[in-house]
Amino acid sequence: MRFKKFAKRNRVVLDTNIVVSGLLNPTGTPSRILHFLVTGLYELLLTEEIYLEYSETLERFPKIAKNVRRGLLLKIKSYAAFVRSMKKIHVIKSDPADNKFLECALAGKAKYIVSGDSHLLDIRKFRGILILTASEYLKILTSTLEG
Repeated sequence: MRFKKFAKRNRVVLDTNIVVSGLLNPTGTPSRILHFLVTGLYELLLTEEIYLEYSETLERFPKIAKNVRRGLLLKIKSYAAFVRSMKKIHVIKSDPADNKFLECALAGKAKYIVSGDSHLLDIRKFRGILILTASEYLKILTSTLEG
């Protein structure tokens, strides 16, 4: 069921580590964030590059059943808004691959990036986009439900 009353949803980019953690620990904070995706409480932004990284990374975890991995990827694909990043960003020098999350957030006009990666979290804010931990973002989601 989607929440219709949330007319203006937050646009969010989820780092790959949030998606993987959500499957590895079904009762953890990242899993709760993934659960809220299908409710329509927030809008997930993706690029093809990020989606491919989700898929390739999940394949490296045989502990997660193949049908569970595929199910999550299908759910993500059906609920996410795909954007095309037009501008390459070179902010994160120590792990340039993480720049794709900043690029996606800019292209999709995201309000938040949710990550467990210190390369992103150390930035905290990029061109008005807040970079939060899963716990910080879950507090925002639950306060939206209460409000």
